[in-house]
Amino acid sequence: MTSPSVLAIDLGTTGVRAAIICLDVTTVDEAKVACAYDRPNEGWAEIDPRRWWAATRTVLAALFRAHDPHAIASIAVTGQAPTAALVTSDGTPTYPAILWPDTRAAEEANELNEPSYLRRPKVFTMAASSSGSRIVGIEIV
Repeated sequence: MTSPSVLAIDLGTTGVRAAIICLDVTTVDEAKVACAYDRPNEGWAEIDPRRWWAATRTVLAALFRAHDPHAIASIAVTGQAPTAALVTSDGTPTYPAILWPDTRAAEEANELNEPSYLRRPKVFTMAASSSGSRIVGIEIV
């Protein structure tokens, strides 16, 4: 790698992928690691965020074995949405991240869509996959 590059990291539903891309949009190299999510109950889709971090470290190590990390000019990170990952102030996960295909919050979504709950004009309809309805339904022990 001779020119400055961008490190792109994607936290996907089934894995983590990273690529080094030159500023002329040429892909220099890429690596990916499978990172399956859990379905502990019907309609649930969740993952321990530490698994994402471990997978991210693995793909970065693979890329940096072959490429100089000092040639990275910027980093772009993207992930699936909407996903709720709750952490403490030091970044420790407090609950599994709840992924977009999770539907456990259907009842909470319906409640949030009730006219009595809304104080402003309705802009969009809350769905079970919306982060807002998921967070309402979480009981932290």
